[in-house]
Amino acid sequence: MDIQGDYAENTSPEIDKRVAGFVHQHFGDTSKQYLRVHSNIWRFQEENFEYNLIITSKLVIFDSLLFPFLPEKQNEFMRELLELNAHQTKQAKFCIVKDGIHLRLINEHAHYTYEEFQDNILEYRWQLPRMRDNLGAKYFVQKKEEE
Repeated sequence: MDIQGDYAENTSPEIDKRVAGFVHQHFGDTSKQYLRVHSNIWRFQEENFEYNLIITSKLVIFDSLLFPFLPEKQNEFMRELLELNAHQTKQAKFCIVKDGIHLRLINEHAHYTYEEFQDNILEYRWQLPRMRDNLGAKYFVQKKEEE
């Protein structure tokens, strides 16, 4: 995924400044947990995963690639993703982008607040590693054949 090409900069200075303030308030000014890779794209590094925050002309998007391709059991996997979207996630949802499975959380930025930003970070910290590990173990790890 070419993040810089797919999400070309077209944001207002006001939302850029507001989100930058949220990032600095939450993580601190010298944190090693984040990197501003473009004026409208932030990359966050947690202990066992990473995710991006992308600002578009109308949206604030948290995005992480969980799996770069679909598993063999695609129908079963898709059904489980839909069920998880309906019953297990709060605001974050699974989606397919260029054959990769992403976990995304999308907000309109017109009235986006620091409290919403904090909630988004907390949801990602809780959802992302659990979903990646559980789905990965079920659909993407080859089981050893019994001898």
